[in-house]
Amino acid sequence: MSKKLQTSIDHLSKDSEVVRAAAISELMFQIDDWNALIEGECTEISSRKPDDMKQRLEQLRAEGLRRRQELFDLAMKDYVRAPRALLEIHRVRMLEQM
Repeated sequence: MSKKLQTSIDHLSKDSEVVRAAAISELMFQIDDWNALIEGECTEISSRKPDDMKQRLEQLRAEGLRRRQELFDLAMKDYVRAPRALLEIHRVRMLEQM
């Protein structure tokens, strides 16, 4: 997923509106991917029923919400058309977290 993210971020910085629109679409698909990944992990944890299940499920769901919000924010920044320097800073921060 990090390679897809890198590609999407690179596409957001392009001058072509078509390429930027495709990047937004790519980011929206990644939001779905994160949701599926987190829900899969939650299902696995629930089936094993570890002692810290409730806490772990809360942590996973919070992480999923955070990641999805970051991707959504990144996709929507294109409508504001932030300067390339801001996109680059955000890209570096996202990659550092992975």
